Amino acid sequence: MSSSLVFNTAYHQFYLVDKGSDNDTGGDFWSEETLADRLAVNNRLIGVSTASYGRIQAEINFFEKEPVIQDLSRFDHAVEAGIAIESGVIEIADCPNSAVMKEIKVSPGKYRFRIYSANLVGVVDDDGADSYIIEIWPSEDLSFKALKRFYNGN
Repeated sequence: MSSSLVFNTAYHQFYLVDKGSDNDTGGDFWSEETLADRLAVNNRLIGVSTASYGRIQAEINFFEKEPVIQDLSRFDHAVEAGIAIESGVIEIADCPNSAVMKEIKVSPGKYRFRIYSANLVGVVDDDGADSYIIEIWPSEDLSFKALKRFYNGN
């Protein structure tokens, strides 16, 4: 399954979440480390850090097993982590309202998410054409892994 999605979000983030979870992003959800990773995880919620503030372009691909890692030279940043999807529904939600932009029905279980970020350097004054590819597949591995890190001269 593959689909494209364009939506508006704020505060440089959007969420991949198990429907019905508490969406708690308080405390140290966004720490210096998770901001550098451009990914934060809290039980049944993944926060994806974006470069732009507003319009987001994403491609979502669901696989039955782990897909081959794409050519990383095409991307500025790539990370992966997993969460439990107890409800059987993965939601893509905006920030700060947690408005659902898309729902993906799956079997309840554990899933891994690989997020590729492109065109991060092209964002100027919070506006740009950054885009995201999200790959999802069933996996018992919930650990965080950085495949490629973006450094913008900082």
